Amino acid sequence: MKKGFIAGLILLSSSLFAQEKPSTQTYRTTFAGKKVVLRIEHANVTIQGTDGNEILVEAQGITPPPKEAEGLRPVGGGGTDNTGINLSARTEGDVLNLTTSIRQDGISYVIRLPRRLNVNWQSNNRYGFDDSELSINGMQGEIEVRTASTAINLKDISGPVIAYSSMGKINAQFSKVNQSKPISLYSGHESIDISLPADTKAQVALLTSMGNAFTDFDIKPLPDSLVKRSKTARAVAGIGVKGSAINIRRELATADKTRDLAAKQITVADGEIISEATTINDLVESGNAAVFFPSPGSSGTQGVINTPGVSITVHSSMGNIYLRKRK
Repeated sequence: MKKGFIAGLILLSSSLFAQEKPSTQTYRTTFAGKKVVLRIEHANVTIQGTDGNEILVEAQGITPPPKEAEGLRPVGGGGTDNTGINLSARTEGDVLNLTTSIRQDGISYVIRLPRRLNVNWQSNNRYGFDDSELSINGMQGEIEVRTASTAINLKDISGPVIAYSSMGKINAQFSKVNQSKPISLYSGHESIDISLPADTKAQVALLTSMGNAFTDFDIKPLPDSLVKRSKTARAVAGIGVKGSAINIRRELATADKTRDLAAKQITVADGEIISEATTINDLVESGNAAVFFPSPGSSGTQGVINTPGVSITVHSSMGNIYLRKRK
């Protein structure tokens, strides 16, 4: 009798577990373009780089529509769900846009992308505070991530990278470091942990306001030529360095109306380009375009690891910074 009771409990537990296991729904398409722009809200997302031209999205936790909506498709601020997994997918030229259609909590996405693609992630946080996570693994193109509170995890990437989170942690592990464009990581309230190959060539700035920086790299002093560029960048940011000969081409920002001016190119008098595709505010706020952006109230260190190379800025207002050699 006792054995039968225990066996019955085991069968009941197995049955409940099977019922609770979330089903997976998929969306797939082929894409030969250059860039994927993602605006996915209130979901844990893992992006995995793969070979080939196929994009595969696996979703768990999709809530079925109410009975009254039978035969209808969800439509919201992100557009009409034409994927069956609460995402609107549309192609504009060589750019694929994937956007949350309507609010649903508890969704998890695994998105497999061709690793050569550039990835742009923008979280507008239109549904309030978001404690979800974003992971990007194995991508070899450019990565730009801007979030309010989402934690950012980057693994086996090469850059260039711009990662900005107001409230979330940032972890970035580079398998190699692309030397073509600057790398910038910024968190307003949390720590930043970055791992680089030991032989990386770079100028680094580790800047904090209320935290500390730690590293196992040997950071050498900046050469005089780079110190001069540091002062020039501060002048561009309006921090008060005078006497720098700078030519700035300004255009009205179209993507974000809160930023009134954009500096598409910032050059010194001899024509050397310091930064591209940023805003004046960004130079102070997160240093997205250049390594040298010490803002008022920040403390930290600037220097060279190995020999001068790509510019890498790491800025946390309230958290610690950890710069490691990748093991």
